Amino acid sequence: MRLAIADEHQHPLHEEIVAAVAAAADEAGIHAERLTDPQREQEFDVLLLLGYPHFYPSFLDEPILARRMCWFGENLPHRPASVAERLARALPSARMLDVLHDTFGRISGRPARDTILAWREKAAVEREFGRNLAELRRAHEWVEELAVPSANRVAGARLAGWEARQVPFGYHAAMCGPLVPADAPGRDIDVLFLGRDVNARGRRARWLELFQRQIGDGVKVVVVDRGLYGAERHALLARTRIVVDIHRVPFNSTGMRFLLVTAGGAALVNEETFDVWLPRPEEHIVEAPREGLAAAVLSLLDDEDRRRRLVDASQNLLRTELSMGKCLTRVLGLER
Repeated sequence: MRLAIADEHQHPLHEEIVAAVAAAADEAGIHAERLTDPQREQEFDVLLLLGYPHFYPSFLDEPILARRMCWFGENLPHRPASVAERLARALPSARMLDVLHDTFGRISGRPARDTILAWREKAAVEREFGRNLAELRRAHEWVEELAVPSANRVAGARLAGWEARQVPFGYHAAMCGPLVPADAPGRDIDVLFLGRDVNARGRRARWLELFQRQIGDGVKVVVVDRGLYGAERHALLARTRIVVDIHRVPFNSTGMRFLLVTAGGAALVNEETFDVWLPRPEEHIVEAPREGLAAAVLSLLDDEDRRRRLVDASQNLLRTELSMGKCLTRVLGLER
């Protein structure tokens, strides 16, 4: 098989994923090449698009000349939107709700009602869902097959008219760094949070604030609210005992975060989700309601043997079922 990986130099994390797929293909004996020239698409059997199709405008302007596949990991709703959710998607901007929030505060001399904040959160989430669904609906013109990493996203893709296959992204050192043992020395960070929107008026900011109040002053918590990539991210995770994940979008499945955290030898404490994205989640992560995340973290910090068992089992999963090589052959339909 001749595999082309479309590459138009997007986000740094996208670059890491491209590198991992290319390396895994090479190790599996698949001829793979990063393709920047759409005129060469016909030289390949498969053209693989990673992430949003709109990342690849040069290719989408050209006729389909190979079997085109998209491996799409973005957030999707798992069911049709309610009337309230459709209304939230129609709101022109979360900024409008911010204006209401600030205006109410100035007039009343007290913070805006929780209702305004709740609508602001709902509007941000629902607009993202709406944009991503619209993207997949348009993608029928450009792409023939779709793979997504979790059961929720399979259901979401169906809302956009796709019968997608569920295949998670897998581990490769080119993306996640080498596997660092759970008992490696130098883990001086008790808890790490990695994520955007921690200073915005969104759900993540609100629940992170609650988590920090509940966790107390005796635990070292590091919050990174910017993009962190490559060696810098690997080094920080190698110093960390536990990573806590508070979802930006409710019930999000965080498979990519799991790969990165596990490779660094940290354990993942995850806001609970009904999405299916791990084969045996109870063996590999700790899940808790958002109100109970601090208690779950404190319990795990007090049980280092359990933390190491979770990491060891998770790293074994990365070597086997969740290796990028195994996941890539599933995406390409080359399972033996």
